[in-house]
Amino acid sequence: MSKQVVILGAGEIGQAIGKVLGENKQVVQFWDKDPDRVPNQQSLESLIPSADILFLCIPSFAIRPAVSDLLGLLAKDTVIICLAKSIESETKLTMDEVLMDILPEGQPFAILSGPLLGEELESGAGGVAVVASKDSLARDSASNLFANSTIAVETTDDIHGAALCGVVKNIYAMGVGAAYGLGWGDNKKGWLAGKSMSEMIFIVEALGGRIETVHGASGFGDFIATGFSDFSGHHAFGVQLAKGIDCKRNKEGCLALPSIMEMLGNKTKNLPLLQALHRAITQGDSISASLDSVLYG
Repeated sequence: MSKQVVILGAGEIGQAIGKVLGENKQVVQFWDKDPDRVPNQQSLESLIPSADILFLCIPSFAIRPAVSDLLGLLAKDTVIICLAKSIESETKLTMDEVLMDILPEGQPFAILSGPLLGEELESGAGGVAVVASKDSLARDSASNLFANSTIAVETTDDIHGAALCGVVKNIYAMGVGAAYGLGWGDNKKGWLAGKSMSEMIFIVEALGGRIETVHGASGFGDFIATGFSDFSGHHAFGVQLAKGIDCKRNKEGCLALPSIMEMLGNKTKNLPLLQALHRAITQGDSISASLDSVLYG
């Protein structure tokens, strides 16, 4: 049975999700703050009240204001699915916590994570989505939405762990991109991947997520796709950083890095790679020297 799906944000990932769902015989409508992206765009007032599923394919900093503006339009059983992967800088809340803070009690919502590179979804190569929610309705609704599509679905009730994985995998993916930019061989890149995964486990567990979530598609799976793919913006950022190109530090991983450091406090002493990435990305140190300091001690 087809659902009324509204996708808020007609950027790359929003369009890719919409294409997969459209091919899967779902009724998909877009809304974007830039109306040029959506020809004949309808108003939110006409779209939101009838939506069965609402995808939030917008940056993390826009989640709170966007959802707050929609509260008077949402039906109580509309399932909210958030794809943003960062930390709200002012509150240090993950995206699941932001949604819990602003949505009405009982509103079903989920985090969608996993290896979902937009270019591969657009080309029909497929992907793996992890639907994370404490609400079984939200998990079932999203799973059914993608049934028989090119996106395979896994589910978990560890929504906080999945949200944390989405944040930290972006941070470490930038390190892998830097290794490519520095011309590292596979031996050293293999070491870096292993070190990244070890620190990801420590961080997610320290901040309240479950280890098995890190081991799955929303953790290691997404890290590998994001860190090693030429399609990944965080990979590209790392490559540019290593080559000394002046790049805008507006990636979700860059924005979340100071917050993660603050949230971990003195536990960062156990995370030398995270410290090295923080020095290079937010304080301007050499990424080559920073990574070498961890590799060679």
